[in-house]
Amino acid sequence: MADGLKAHIDVLPAEPVAVGGGVAIAVSGSVFLGRTRLRDVEVLIGTAVGRACLTRLPRPEAAQLCSGFVAIVPLTAVTHAQDVPVVVRARVRGRGRFEAQVGTLRLVPSPEGEAAAPRDATRPPEVAICMATFDPDPELFAIQIASIRAQTLADWRCWISDDGSSPESVTMIRRTIGHDERFILTPASERRGVLRNFERALSCVPDGARYVAYADQDDRWEPHKLEALRAALDADPGAQLAYCDCRVVDRAGTVLAPSFWTRRCNQHRHLTTLALANTVTGAACLFRADLAGALLPFPRSDESHHDAWTALIAAAHGRLAYVPEPLFDYVQHSANAIGHDASGSGAGTLLATEPGIALREHVLLRARYLALPLLVRVLVQAQTAQLRTRHTSPVRRRAALWLLSGLGTRAASTWWLAARALTRGRSAPALGLERDLLVLLLWRRVIGRLAARTPEALRAPVYAAARVPRDG
Repeated sequence: MADGLKAHIDVLPAEPVAVGGGVAIAVSGSVFLGRTRLRDVEVLIGTAVGRACLTRLPRPEAAQLCSGFVAIVPLTAVTHAQDVPVVVRARVRGRGRFEAQVGTLRLVPSPEGEAAAPRDATRPPEVAICMATFDPDPELFAIQIASIRAQTLADWRCWISDDGSSPESVTMIRRTIGHDERFILTPASERRGVLRNFERALSCVPDGARYVAYADQDDRWEPHKLEALRAALDADPGAQLAYCDCRVVDRAGTVLAPSFWTRRCNQHRHLTTLALANTVTGAACLFRADLAGALLPFPRSDESHHDAWTALIAAAHGRLAYVPEPLFDYVQHSANAIGHDASGSGAGTLLATEPGIALREHVLLRARYLALPLLVRVLVQAQTAQLRTRHTSPVRRRAALWLLSGLGTRAASTWWLAARALTRGRSAPALGLERDLLVLLLWRRVIGRLAARTPEALRAPVYAAARVPRDG
C-alpha cells in the first residue's frame, strides 16, 4: 500500500459472493491523495479490474468533498472457494499509480448455505413453476393455488420457496396445498428478500424440464395460461421467453384496468430498451428451462428484480414472444412487492418538482436518487450477461450488451446514450430514463464546478453521498 492514498469502501458483502459463470458486482466508496486530482480510479478484486464509472462524487463526511466513486467489477468463474484482496488503485498524472488494500472478499462457485430443495428422482415435468412466498394472504393464496391446479396444460409441478414466513403462514400453506404431490414446499429458516427467494425457487428446477414459469402468491391464472404461452414458444423456435398481458384487479376481483399497458408502452424487440425499462413481469412469462444456467446465480444490485434479469438473459439469447391476451389477474393490495402503479409510472412521477427546490437541485436529486441505482443495475446486469452469454449470444445482442456495459467508462456508450436522450421522450418505451442517466454521467462535471466556487454548498442534502445499497 502506498503512503498517502486514502481509500474507503462503503460496504463489502459479508456473505461469500457466488460467481457462477461470472458476475459483476458494484463497489462504492471514496479515495483521495491529499489535494491531488486523480486521473483514473479502479477497483481490483483478486485479478479482476473494474474502472470507476462515476468519480468526483460528493462525500460530505470525507476529508475531500468530491472523493466519491462507483465502480463495477466483472468477476470471472472460479473453480473453488477463495479469499481475494480488494484494492483501490488511482492514477495521478506524472506520478504513476497508487494503491491501497481496503479488505478481502470470499468468492465461491455457487451459493453456499441452506439447500433449496432436494432434487426428486421422478420424471421431470414439462413446466416447472417457481413460486416465492412470504406470509401470503390465505384467501388470495388459495385462489392462486386453485388457478394453478385448473391449468389445461397438466404436466407441471410447482416449487414453493417460502422466505421465512411465520409458523402460522407455513401451516396455512401446507393446509392449502394438502396432499397434492405436484406442489413441493421448501421453507427457509430466515428471510432473504424477494430476489433471493425467486433465485432459490429457480435453483429447484430439475434437469429435463422444458419450461419455467414464475408465480406470485396472490394472483389468479386463467386455465389456459400455461398452454397459451407454451404455444407461443412452440410457434417460434428462436423465442426464448413468452409473456402475456394481464388484467389489473383489486382483491375482490373488480377490474381496475383491462390491460397492463394503460400507462406505458409495451416493447420486447430491443434488448437495450428492455435493460433500461423492463416490460416483462415475472408472473406473465414462460421461458425455456435451459436459460437457468445463465440466470443463476442472480446478480445483486439495488433495484434488481428477477423478472428484469430473466428478460435480459432471454433477449441476449434470442427473441421474446408476446401474447396480447390477458392470461392472469394481477391483484393489487397493500402488501404487493411492486404494484401496477409503481411499475407503470416511470421516471416522470418518481421525483416531482416541489416548491422551493431550484431546478438545478431538482435535476441533481433525480440523478442521485433515481438514475444512480438505475445505472448500477444496468451495468451490473449487462456486464454479468456479457460474462455468461459471450459464447451463446448472437453478434447483434453482444454489441448491445457492449454498449450498455460501457456507460460511464466508454465514449461510444456515452454518445449512444446522448443520441437516445435527445430523440426520445418520457412517453417512449424506456420512459425517458436515458436523459436521467445522461445527467448522472455529466454530474461529476457539475459537482466539480460547484466545489470550486462554493464548496459549502456540497454539504446540502441534495448532494448526499453516492453509495451502492445492497440487496438483502
